[in-house]
Amino acid sequence: MSSMTMHGIDPSLDRRLREEAAAKGLSLNQTLQKLLAASVGLDKKPVDRSKDFLEFFGVWSDEDAAEFDAATADFERIDPEDWK
Repeated sequence: MSSMTMHGIDPSLDRRLREEAAAKGLSLNQTLQKLLAASVGLDKKPVDRSKDFLEFFGVWSDEDAAEFDAATADFERIDPEDWK
């Protein structure tokens, strides 16, 4: 593995990176590696976006589905007279 050295890090960025490392219980090196990997799309775990837009796709509860089925049950009935 290679090593890198960064110069001229702004004090506020340095402070924030150290706070992030402490909050996650990681070393500064581990924190920097994770942040850099995520920033270039190499983070190891994929982001689950399957629930991001559910409010726009008409996701129903079981009660909503049952109410709809009850309200539209008559549409399933075939009247033989209509086919003569």
